[in-house]
Amino acid sequence: MTKRRPFPWRVFSRLLVIQTGLSLLALLISGVAARHFFKEQSLSALERQLQGTLVGLSHFLRSPPGAGWCASTAEGMKLRLTVISVSGAVLCDSAHDAESMDNHVNRPEVRQALSDGFGATVRRSRTQGIDMLYGALKAEPGHLVLRGAIPLSSLSASLRVLDRSLILFLAGVAVFLAFMAIWARRSSYGEWLELEDYLNGIQKELQTKVDTLELERERQATIINSISDALVAVDRDGRILFHNQRLADLCGQADLRRSSYWELFRLPEIVEAFTGAVREGKYITTGAVALRSGDSDRFYSVAVSPLVKGAEVYGAVAVFHDVSELKHAEQMRIDFVANVSHELRTPLTAIKGYSDTLLSDVEAGRGVDPGFLTSITRNSDRLMTLVEDLLDLSSLESSEVLNIEPLSTEEVTNRVLNQLKRVFEKKSHRISTRFEAAQVFADQRRLEQVLINLLDNAAKYTPSAGEIGIVWREQAGASVIEVSDTGPGIPSEHLPRLFERFYRVDKARSRELGGSGLGLAIVKHIMQRHGGSVSVMSTLGKGSVFSCRFPRP
Repeated sequence: MTKRRPFPWRVFSRLLVIQTGLSLLALLISGVAARHFFKEQSLSALERQLQGTLVGLSHFLRSPPGAGWCASTAEGMKLRLTVISVSGAVLCDSAHDAESMDNHVNRPEVRQALSDGFGATVRRSRTQGIDMLYGALKAEPGHLVLRGAIPLSSLSASLRVLDRSLILFLAGVAVFLAFMAIWARRSSYGEWLELEDYLNGIQKELQTKVDTLELERERQATIINSISDALVAVDRDGRILFHNQRLADLCGQADLRRSSYWELFRLPEIVEAFTGAVREGKYITTGAVALRSGDSDRFYSVAVSPLVKGAEVYGAVAVFHDVSELKHAEQMRIDFVANVSHELRTPLTAIKGYSDTLLSDVEAGRGVDPGFLTSITRNSDRLMTLVEDLLDLSSLESSEVLNIEPLSTEEVTNRVLNQLKRVFEKKSHRISTRFEAAQVFADQRRLEQVLINLLDNAAKYTPSAGEIGIVWREQAGASVIEVSDTGPGIPSEHLPRLFERFYRVDKARSRELGGSGLGLAIVKHIMQRHGGSVSVMSTLGKGSVFSCRFPRP
């Protein structure tokens, strides 16, 4: 025996509520409209009746009326009469003492009567406390206004009866609809079950599709945002369809979906790449183009591919690949080759020149000038220093293993100071030291090299009798050395590039003082190999302070 399925009350009750609600709403709107029409028609009839009454009474009005004229005239009528002067003063009233009443010139019906001849309005009476229809007539010869007021209590009562009738009617309709719904339930049980099954099937199918689309959207967003390059897709009109977070960061905006690509990228190369991909359906790439990102320019290589559906191109997708590091490395390579060539050519030219001169003197039987030999030796030494520094940099950039060990800051510093003793004595420099950090973790040879380069630079640029300071201090899990001088200082525009290879603030003076131009670059690479950092602070006319931070393991 097949088990009888329960009646689908959920579907039935929802349809019943919707059907009953719509029916009652339609009847309610019809009833409200009928009530409004009845009220307007009744008021219009009363207004016409009141106007006719006032016109008839105006023939008996004399100026000025007696104090009892209004009361005697309105006797036997459900009408309140008031005579008002054009200035608003109440001359007589059938219901109140005229002298105790305020000025009526601002009453709406009085203002309308003075301008149009007759005016009417409905409002609550201040003296009697009930709704009344007021009508005012400008009486001949025009210096008086005759006003009448009819109470609307009978109309209000009729409206209340109409409201109760409407409510009862709506309640009866609701009961009737409920009865019909129950009857339909009993007569079409199977049809309701089929409808419920069908609606439930549609609901489940829609929910499955929504869940699938939501999962696919989240998966697509995760994949797009995980791409390290900026990504954007546009339609044929150039409007952005979707983008990832990298592009939003590049443009400095959170939501770009209402933008167009030509509003964001005004470079001709990018605009032409998008246009060519959309109109011609071609894959187009650009060279390195500069785009403003934050406070600096970054270089991007842009690849634009058409979006094709069937044989129709409906948009394009572009990938912005950041090539700033490659651009910077290429520029550094170009600068490095140029600087190395220049630095090598200078001593080689000098050696070549002096050698040729010496050879000519020997061939001519003249004596050898010792100054030429001294110059050849000096330039040879400079050439050797340059080559050694280049090899040192190459070693630091390779996989050189550092021997990190705890070292005494005072012992290492004093050893370096002894090596440079003659350099300091030549210009009578005063050396001050302070050791707030007793120990540093570093490779001994490289640490001494950092100290020698920084102190040698300080000695070169500090004037005679100047002071050079060395301070070791503890700072946030690291040992920091600060080397200060009282030299001329470094202009702020040179500070960001000070640790680049062969970079010189004053090229003529730097070569005059000697050195390869690689000392600070070597210091930077040594600190990077130690996992630390180097920085500089400088004030023109007061000197500079170089700081090296050696982290503790």
